Order: sequence, then C-alpha cells, then structure tokens
Amino acid sequence: MQSNDSSLITKVRTGLDNPKLAVKYLMRPYLSSATLTASSRLPIGTNIFERKWDLLIVLDTCRPDALRAVADDYSFLDMHEIGDTISVGSSTLEWTAATFVDDYLSEIKDTALISANGWPVRILDQGYRPEDRHARYAKTDWGTISGDQLGLHLPAWRYGGGRAGYSDQPQADVETVVDLAISVGRDEDFSRVIAHVIEPHFPFSAAAARRNASELSTAEQDPWEYVHNGGDKAVVWEKYMTELRAGLDGVERLLDNFDANRVLITADHGECFGEWGRWGHASGSINPALRRVPLAYTTATDNQTSDPTIETGTRDTERTVEDNLESLGYL
Repeated sequence: MQSNDSSLITKVRTGLDNPKLAVKYLMRPYLSSATLTASSRLPIGTNIFERKWDLLIVLDTCRPDALRAVADDYSFLDMHEIGDTISVGSSTLEWTAATFVDDYLSEIKDTALISANGWPVRILDQGYRPEDRHARYAKTDWGTISGDQLGLHLPAWRYGGGRAGYSDQPQADVETVVDLAISVGRDEDFSRVIAHVIEPHFPFSAAAARRNASELSTAEQDPWEYVHNGGDKAVVWEKYMTELRAGLDGVERLLDNFDANRVLITADHGECFGEWGRWGHASGSINPALRRVPLAYTTATDNQTSDPTIETGTRDTERTVEDNLESLGYL
C-alpha cells in the first residue's frame, strides 16, 4: 500500500507542477473513449483484409518514413514504391479488435496468424477490448471474432529463448516469428499467413545486443521515460532504427524461404516521436504519426536456404500473456 500511496503522491505533485499535463491526463479517458466509440462503429482506416496478399508482414510500430529511410539497404524494398495508408488502430490491441472482425470471417478462417505481441491473445482469446485500458466511458461495437475462428494462431512469444539473446524476456524476436512462419508455409495449407514481428517496438533489445551489452540502457528499456527526463531524442530514434533493421534482417530470411506471389509489408500502427507533443503510442488516438503506416509490396520464394530451428509444437506453456505485455511496457 505504501508503494501505491507513493506513486499517487508523485502523480499529484507532477500535476501541480505541470497544470497542462494534469488537464491532458484527466481528459485522456474521455477523449480516448470518444475516439474508440466512433472508430469501433465506423472504422477509421482500411482493414488489411480489404487488400490482396498471401503473406502479410506486420512490423510493430513501424512508420512509413522509417521504412523509406532504410529501403536502400534491402533488395526487397524500393524507397520510391513504399506507399502508406491509414491503420484501423493506433495500438496493437485496437488494430487487433478492428482487424479480426465478423465482416471478414470467411477470409479469417483460412488465415494463420503468428504474432510476437501478446495483445491478440488478450483480445481474441480472452475477450479484452481496447476500451478496457484507459477508456472506460466508451460504448463500442467492434464485431471482433473469437480466437478459435482463426485458421491458426501461434503466439510466438511462447516459443524460443527470448528477444535478441535476452533469454529472460518473454518476447519473441523476429527469428522466432520467421521460423514459425517458414514451418507454417511448408507444412500447412492456408490461403493467407500473417507474420506479426515485434521489431521495432521497444524495448530496443537488438540495439543493446549489437553493442554487446549485458543489460539494456534506460533509452533502450524505456525510451519515453528517458526522453521525459531530458534524454537525447536523437538517441531514441537511432535505437528505434536499429531495431527496425533487426526486424528487416529477419524478414529477408523469411522472403527467401516462403512461397508467396503477393507479400505486403505494413504495420499495425506507427509511433510518436514528439508529434502533437506525444511519445510512443496509445489506443483511441487520431494522431497521424500513429495512424499512418507503410505499404510495401514484394514477393517471396522458398529457396530452401534456411530450416527452422523452432517447431510449432515446442511452445513454452509457462509463459503467460501478462508476462509478454509487461515486458513490452504495458502492465
């Protein structure tokens, strides 16, 4: 109880010192509730099932400008051909609730979802909804399906040893997602496969691994706290871009070991780097930095250059969705 009291006192003091911030904090549930109510009934953006693809690669929090910035480093990307679109959500939980809906049930039944983010389990299997987080006044009507209506759902964070070599993290790095996607592509027969990669979402584990660090720095573990405490914004952007490259390195392997005539690379939502005074992402926002996501088309051919080291039947049943979401900074 003392810890909760201390946290409350800190929030009150922060509010007194920053009246504008206090007003924004108090108004947030009402604004988010209004946006979620509206978008659940009349969706903002284009549902991904409206587009043609055999393999969908979702880069969590990827911005169009970020993908264009690294395009020259990857043969499957062309900076001049990377378009953008408006997402149906400004967070993974909102995107999940608004994407897997009754209107596309026939397509969903023949779709395999491999996700490194735990929200699809909370949303599809446990009935959690975006408004359950900071938007208690919303009156939504999502039409979200249940998880057993998906052709296949593999929570990738229940497989493998962790993200970027940090084995204590209940997060699946891109290599785990790629291994599972390769297995599904070779062994299963679904019309559509979704590979939801966690990179470039923080914590920036790949950035820490690439500097041979045994622990993540504050800028890597909690970049928004780092910025709010006066940290260099350019440092956070650099680490975000390093994480994106780590994700795309894995995507490159997937495209060389999967047969698909139509591959679409996109994101569930973007990330704020100061736009409208916001950092990170949250549900119920119309901030363009969150709603605008990339669209990049390519192809994939299974050249048998890689065999998966993780099989679809080797899940770790001890890992919970709460473990995953806490490690991603949500709980």
